[in-house]
Amino acid sequence: MVYKYEYKGFEVAAQVAENPTTWQVRVDVQKFDNDVVVKAFPPFEESFSRSDGVLSAVLRMKKIVEQTIDDYISSGG
Repeated sequence: MVYKYEYKGFEVAAQVAENPTTWQVRVDVQKFDNDVVVKAFPPFEESFSRSDGVLSAVLRMKKIVEQTIDDYISSGG
């Protein structure tokens, strides 16, 4: 599964892999200017218990990623 959205000018793409006991979530964050990457964060990768459900895993990762983007912007990035 891949979830994509834009947050404050950054393209966020979350990929979810299903394992027997965990959800593996990887998120790539990039900012483009005229189809050229002008800022890219290292990939965010986390494992979450499958008992929590995939939506819960994605929403927790979304919060981490958006806080990182907010911190970057507030620091003048």
